[in-house]
Amino acid sequence: QDPQRYIIGMDDSNLSVLKQRYGNHPRLYRLLEFAKNGRELNVPDPYYTKNFDYVYELVKDGCEGLLMTIKQNEGI
Repeated sequence: QDPQRYIIGMDDSNLSVLKQRYGNHPRLYRLLEFAKNGRELNVPDPYYTKNFDYVYELVKDGCEGLLMTIKQNEGI
C-alpha cells in the first residue's frame, strides 16, 4: 500500500468496493469529506435526481477541499 495515494469514492457504495480492494488504506475517503460548504457525504447520482447543477457544485466543492488538503499534507 502506498500511503501517499489518496483513494476517493463518491458514495458509500463506492467506498465499500474500494475497501474490499484496498482494505483499511489510511487515505481512503468519500469526496465530500473534503467539502467545505455541504452537509452531505454521498454524491447523489444526477441521472436519478436530475439535479446536475447541485451535483456539480458538490463535486466542485469536494475537489477544491481535496486539493487544499493535498497541498497542505504534501507541502506543495
